[in-house]
Amino acid sequence: MKKKPIHQHSNKYIVFFIFLSIFFIIFIPFFWSLGYAYKLYGEHVWPGVALYAHISLIFLFFIFYLKIKKIKSSDPLFFYFFFIFLLLLFIYDLSYLSFSNDSYSLIAFNESFISKIYIIAYFIIGFYIFTKSLNSYLLYIMLALYLGVFLFEYNDGATIPVSLYSIYGDFSENIINYQLVSFSVVILSILILNSDLRYKYLFFFICVFMVFSSGGRSEFFGLVISFLFCLIYINIVSIVRNLKLKKSSVYLITISIIAPVVFFSFIQEPKKLSFNNRNFEIFSLKKSSSWNERAIIKDININNIAENPVLGAYGSHLKLGKGNYIHDIYSAWQQYGIFGFLGFILIISYPLIRLLFLYYKTQKKYILLPLGCSLYCFILLMYSKPIYWPVLGFSAGVYMFIAFKLNILNKDNI
Repeated sequence: MKKKPIHQHSNKYIVFFIFLSIFFIIFIPFFWSLGYAYKLYGEHVWPGVALYAHISLIFLFFIFYLKIKKIKSSDPLFFYFFFIFLLLLFIYDLSYLSFSNDSYSLIAFNESFISKIYIIAYFIIGFYIFTKSLNSYLLYIMLALYLGVFLFEYNDGATIPVSLYSIYGDFSENIINYQLVSFSVVILSILILNSDLRYKYLFFFICVFMVFSSGGRSEFFGLVISFLFCLIYINIVSIVRNLKLKKSSVYLITISIIAPVVFFSFIQEPKKLSFNNRNFEIFSLKKSSSWNERAIIKDININNIAENPVLGAYGSHLKLGKGNYIHDIYSAWQQYGIFGFLGFILIISYPLIRLLFLYYKTQKKYILLPLGCSLYCFILLMYSKPIYWPVLGFSAGVYMFIAFKLNILNKDNI
């Protein structure tokens, strides 16, 4: 019997620890928070949500140490730019902490430092998440658990139909917010699309419904726009390159448009849902209290940028209280000045542009899901999330995986 090469066993263990880390960072916080919302733990909150995620960093950074040459070989120029840029930002953080007399300097530093750690963690996850599909039975269990919670707790008349805070009865720092709930479902949908499940597109639309129900506006619209864009883009490429439409994609586009109409026609009180559900506030943003609050915060923070556009106003959002940052790419300008702002735009845009080009050039189907992920991250960071969200690393990681895979295939064909 022929023995498998050692590196195959090594890769098997690496993929295992990658998926284990995804569970620690993404899914366990949801289920732990759900248990806390149901008051299963009494007054005992240890070990809490964050510790699970922090533990997984040990696995991820060890994998990064072992495989840095492999990862770097995908696109060395982008790899060096990405990590040198993060290093320069870290030096900027340290300089601010060392020389600033602001009362919030330590909080600002910790906020930035932790975000960089998780940007790198998501970079590693992004590189390995598509190397192998997750076990089908595990996906079925995950989907069943999520769907069971969402159907049981769904409140049609609520602004956020499924809210952990509503289950708990109050706000609590021991419970993840609705954005992280939505994001965990988005990651589940990505794992489903990357699987061999027979009805994976049906399961994907179920995930879209759950994202819709959990109140994450940008997560919901980002997911839908990214999915539809990829379907439309493959047909544009097919027409330009092959002069024909892809029938399967046309069917999916049609279903994607018809499904919401059918769904709302079966709702007993569609007007009530339309007015109350948080996602529909995008059609009347001036009436949205959260949008108006963010607009006020943005105006104040933009004034801070205007006072020093070159160097920015590091941590100045904390003058308004924790979490009062600009919810788009301008948060990079406020934190790191014009050069940091331009650097973030480049790192956000480059993976998306390259993946668009690589699919156009090769028309390989396995590029589409990473392309959708990159577009999703682009939408979030450009328009609705601050730079502290680590999806910047995820976008870079999925691009590096595709670049690596194409490099290997090209070498095999020589």
